[in-house]
Amino acid sequence: MASFKETVESKGSNRDVIILIGDQARQVVESTWACNSPKLVFNENIDPSDINWPVENKTVILRLCGNTIKNEQPLKLVQNLLEAGALYVLVVYQNLEMMRFEPEMEDFKVE
Repeated sequence: MASFKETVESKGSNRDVIILIGDQARQVVESTWACNSPKLVFNENIDPSDINWPVENKTVILRLCGNTIKNEQPLKLVQNLLEAGALYVLVVYQNLEMMRFEPEMEDFKVE
């Protein structure tokens, strides 16, 4: 099985990267996200700063799936993805509302 980095690189430089987080992420990725973009179900027990994210010059879609997401975890993940070079991160909430985070935005930083 290919690593997430290998999958991202093999899909081509113009593909979005989709990351799903939450207790229902596995079900969502298996049932409704039939697209060619690389996908990752993120384990919330891992510190996102411990991962070398292969997202430089990519658009990242972060889908929140479920009710057990730790409060600061999505913002920490967004911060790490932007620091890794993502063009921007589009967070899709449970109710399908969206928020776009860009590298220039400083007011959401998690300390």
